[in-house]
Amino acid sequence: RLLPDSRYSWVVALACGGVNVFMHASSKVVGLLFFGMLDQFTESRETAAWPLVLNNTLLNVAAPAFGFLSKFFPIRNIILLSSAISSVSVALCFFVSDVFYISLLFGVIHGAATCGPC
Repeated sequence: RLLPDSRYSWVVALACGGVNVFMHASSKVVGLLFFGMLDQFTESRETAAWPLVLNNTLLNVAAPAFGFLSKFFPIRNIILLSSAISSVSVALCFFVSDVFYISLLFGVIHGAATCGPC
């Protein structure tokens, strides 16, 4: 029998904290990412800003979709799947060499998937 403040409760609390730290770290360092993309890809400021703007926009716009999904699927499954999708999309950004693909992977996929654990 699990009590309200059992050891498992603390594991869940620490896991939630870890997920929030790592998932939302990208939104805290957008300035570094922006200047890194300007330097790495030699793109214009407007083009380099797209992945960051899409990420922040989809983080907020996708919230109703996750609320809707929570009526049909367990929250645990939604969080696990969205965390996995978000992690894979950011990891794949290492291998791309075009801002378009970073906009797709980091901006769209990571932005929408990050909304799941919120």
